[in-house]
Amino acid sequence: MRTSLLLPLALVAALGACSGDSAPTTFSDPIAAMDAADSAKAAGDSEAAKAGYDYALQNGDDSLKGDAMMGLFEMNIASGDESAALANFERMSADFADSLNQESLQNMVDLSIPAAMVDLGEAMLAYAVGQYPEMAKTLANASLALEKIKTEGPGADLSGLGYAGD
Repeated sequence: MRTSLLLPLALVAALGACSGDSAPTTFSDPIAAMDAADSAKAAGDSEAAKAGYDYALQNGDDSLKGDAMMGLFEMNIASGDESAALANFERMSADFADSLNQESLQNMVDLSIPAAMVDLGEAMLAYAVGQYPEMAKTLANASLALEKIKTEGPGADLSGLGYAGD
């Protein structure tokens, strides 16, 4: 009798484990949603990542909302959606400016360059230098890289400017 109960339980557990590779897309806690979104993004599950970031954006505190916007921004870059990345950046700079420090701005600009997102890169450069004038020097190579992409196209060799893999 005992083995007859164990077999159905084992099958249910096995089917549950194999039922999908996607992270849960319903959440009740914004921090857990953010953690799940980060894990899903790392695993390449953009649908689950977007759901987690969206939940954190709608339900988290301002700091978490800024992090969620950053996650969405990074997903936009990875998917090549410059208009969505630009919209997310504009919202971040308007609503979550505290999330945009010098380090995060440098990282965001550096993400836009290998993706050849010139309009986005230029908007972020202008914002960064406007907020932190001392960044003009640290963003000089990024500015040169964007100019090179504009003149030579997305396949421009940027390796001399510190952007590997170009």
